Amino acid sequence: MLLKKIAIALATSTLMVTLVGCANPILVAANHRALQPLAENPMPGFKLSLKYDPTCGIDYCTVNPRYEFTSSNPTKSQPEFCGEFLTWATKYGADSWLFDPENIAIPTKGHEASFQVACASGEGALLGTSENGVRWMLAGNPAGYGFSTVMNTDGQLDDARLKLVSWKDAIDQISSGARRNLEILDAVNSYRISHPQEKPRALETITNALKAVKESSDIKLIEDSKGEVNHLQVPADGFLLERCINIEPYDETYFLTPNPGTGIYGTYSTEEDAPLEEFGIITSGACTS
Repeated sequence: MLLKKIAIALATSTLMVTLVGCANPILVAANHRALQPLAENPMPGFKLSLKYDPTCGIDYCTVNPRYEFTSSNPTKSQPEFCGEFLTWATKYGADSWLFDPENIAIPTKGHEASFQVACASGEGALLGTSENGVRWMLAGNPAGYGFSTVMNTDGQLDDARLKLVSWKDAIDQISSGARRNLEILDAVNSYRISHPQEKPRALETITNALKAVKESSDIKLIEDSKGEVNHLQVPADGFLLERCINIEPYDETYFLTPNPGTGIYGTYSTEEDAPLEEFGIITSGACTS
């Protein structure tokens, strides 16, 4: 996952690295100005550990500077970090979070809880625009974070999907399988909120909740030894393979944000990740419970 890659890059080194090259000086200057507020006002408890300046090689050239910061005392939980991360980054132009792996900018304004859930589950990359109009990306975890501009050598975005769009336009861009994940999670979560008198894990409750999904006949409800439903098995759709969606009742004490009701995209967990049994966690393959 993206955060894991960032964590690897953010080792405990305090070395300052500056690479010199022949990148377009006008674009380089603009990109440095774009990152200056972030670089000069780090999150409390973090300090600069690495800096990469734009450079050119035999067959490549980059105009994107990069900064990395590490924590002197990374004791916060991932959800605790996420809340502070968004609050801090928003002050300097953060406006979207990155829906991984489809690289689509999901707006955060009015949907802060959706970002908090995604970040607490392991997907915490943010996108923003500086005062001089340059787009940048920021990702991290309690151990450290890094940010860089995301322009190509002509000073334009390499990927138009990274631009800020409306919530609807963002949803329209994601794959059919990812939209289905969102629809399923929205249906289950909103039904539980509107029917607090029903048992949240009961087979009847989940069956009724899924009636709001356009096509639910191929969704398999997985019952545990108590006859409760905590997972849904969903068949392959588009480029998404068969997957198992965790529908444990939403836990505000874990996510540290009120239940948003809708807007939870679901986060994929891999074999490399520590097991996380929370609402919206998705694993590839058939459910094992």
